[in-house]
Amino acid sequence: MMPQDFPRVLVLTSNNFNQVNGGGITLTNLFRGWPADRIANLHEDNALEDESVCHNFYRLSQEEIRLAWPFSLAQSWWRTLSRTSGGTPRLED
Repeated sequence: MMPQDFPRVLVLTSNNFNQVNGGGITLTNLFRGWPADRIANLHEDNALEDESVCHNFYRLSQEEIRLAWPFSLAQSWWRTLSRTSGGTPRLED
């Protein structure tokens, strides 16, 4: 099979291709042998990326990740609280 015969794949996952955690190792093993220029990875993982299988990575920042309602209400509250307290808020008992 020629490299151009492989479909282009965009992998949307919380993990990147890596050799550190289970999800990253699984992705790396699943796509080993796939042409690297036919794969792109959109992720939110801060582990070191393994470029042996994939060369095109985009890491989503916290500003780009939105939570679904009603969890988004807590996220907005947490951001407001952290800005007004001057740092990461601590929940007291």
